[in-house]
Amino acid sequence: MEITKLFVLNTSDFVFSFVVQNPGFAQKAAAVSIEVSGGLNLPRQKMNFGTSDLMLYPLVVTGPTFVTSEIGQSTSFPSYNNQITVTFSANIKLTEGSIITLSSLGKNVTASWMPLDTVNLTGDSSYFSDSPGGSDSKGILNSLTETLKLFVLKPIDAFQTIVISFNVTNPGCFRPAADVCIAASNILTENCPHNATIERSQIKVRN
Repeated sequence: MEITKLFVLNTSDFVFSFVVQNPGFAQKAAAVSIEVSGGLNLPRQKMNFGTSDLMLYPLVVTGPTFVTSEIGQSTSFPSYNNQITVTFSANIKLTEGSIITLSSLGKNVTASWMPLDTVNLTGDSSYFSDSPGGSDSKGILNSLTETLKLFVLKPIDAFQTIVISFNVTNPGCFRPAADVCIAASNILTENCPHNATIERSQIKVRN
């Protein structure tokens, strides 16, 4: 950035601000420098960041992540209808067409003998469908991959908390708790050469 036609007294501090758009992916802090030319020339030198907090360094960007992710259930009784409730929020806007994937749900999670099964969602369900551009308040369970996919129908703002629930039938015998994970893909972001993703991470079990 270049500033022209500026007069500053040698005893004055000059402060200015400008706004940039952070990319949708992680990047390290910029090595910002300053110099003066035209008349009085001051050689380029590295600027002091003025803080030891790495997150406050100029143009450092953390990667997209889920800042909140929790899961709970209504019952652990065998063969009972079990309501699974998931809460999440991301530090990036989840655009229309993004895909949320819950994985490691365990085998035989579908309500029918078919490997794919559409489930009805409740809560903040209007944001999701079981297919791109499909009817809202649905998700698609896959017993082969042990996943639930949610296709985003309308934008979800960064840090907006989403709570959804869906029903599964518990097996008739003991099964240990599943280490359910969450991820996101196909997130459109401005000024990025590719769509953003949120890497797979384990969901915290709600007490």
